[in-house]
Amino acid sequence: MHWGHSIVGPDGKVEVTRAEYNEAFGVDVPDAPDIPEAAAHVWEWWWQLNARRSPAYEALAPISYSEIAHWSSLTRTQITPTEIEMLIQMDDAYLRTVAEERKEQRARSRDT
Repeated sequence: MHWGHSIVGPDGKVEVTRAEYNEAFGVDVPDAPDIPEAAAHVWEWWWQLNARRSPAYEALAPISYSEIAHWSSLTRTQITPTEIEMLIQMDDAYLRTVAEERKEQRARSRDT
């Protein structure tokens, strides 16, 4: 997934994924979380919802309860209140991580 990151290489300025950008600048990225098998389906659901996330000014919009409800209805996916809470917690953790990465990116940009 491209986040608007670009680097200058021998072929000029190129768009890169977040992982490629982090690797290029030596940013230490934590390993992907270990997802228990019993929750793997919720992890997959989160990725589906994340792929359709609405943009927000200078940030990412959180996945809303209404988006979860519409997705559940349209895909005919039965989801429990506990699974909804899991999705929200996953999304909150993701948004915190992305915000911190962007903050660090701005700081690196100011330093160069």
